[in-house]
Amino acid sequence: MIKKQEYANRDRESLMDGVPSQLPALMKARKVQAKASRAGFDWDKTEDVLKKVEEEVEELKDSICNPAPGGIEEEIGDILFSIVNLSRFLNVEPEEALRKTTAKFIRRFKQMESEISARGKKITDYDLADLDEIWDAIKKREKKSE
Repeated sequence: MIKKQEYANRDRESLMDGVPSQLPALMKARKVQAKASRAGFDWDKTEDVLKKVEEEVEELKDSICNPAPGGIEEEIGDILFSIVNLSRFLNVEPEEALRKTTAKFIRRFKQMESEISARGKKITDYDLADLDEIWDAIKKREKKSE
C-alpha cells in the first residue's frame, strides 16, 4: 500500500514517463510491467499469466485466419509482451533467456551442419523432415549428456 501512495504522490504525469525509450524492447517491456505491478496493476497467480499468454496465442491464430493490416504484427507483439510478463512473474530475465536460447539454437544448428558435412552432403540436400530428424537426435544427445 505504501508503494501505491508513493506513486500517487509523484510529480510525473504517468508512471511510464521514466522508462528510457532507447532500451531494447524486451528490457523496456519488463520495466514497464514492473512499474505497473508496483502500482498494483498485476496478476495474482502464475496460472492467470499463462492464461493471458494462451489468449494472445489464440488471438494470433484468429488474426492469421482473418488478416487485417498490422493485425498479425500486433498479435505477435502482444504475445511477446505477455511472455515478458510471465518471465517477470517467474523472476526470469527475458533478455538473458532469449540470449541463451539463441546460443543453444546456433550450437545445435552448427552440430547439424557438421553431421551433414560429415556425410558428404549439404544442408540443402535434405528436406525439412530429414533435418528435423537430425535436429531431434542432437537434442536427445544433449539431454543425455546433461
